[in-house]
Amino acid sequence: MLEPYYGRTPSNAKEIRKSDLELEDDRYEIKAIINYNDKTKLYECKWMGYPDDENTQEPLSKLDRCKDILKEF
Repeated sequence: MLEPYYGRTPSNAKEIRKSDLELEDDRYEIKAIINYNDKTKLYECKWMGYPDDENTQEPLSKLDRCKDILKEF
């Protein structure tokens, strides 16, 4: 089992703040809506830059910036 490290922090270590990691716009871009499930009321979304196995099921409330893609579907 691994043990926690309690040694010294290197002098060249840089503290990373959350704001350093945040994107300008923390939303992902949907490439297309693939399907809609009437039973669960979820849309299957294809994400820009991601393979098909990364598609997700999203409710309409999460697609507030995708009105054009919803119309195309």
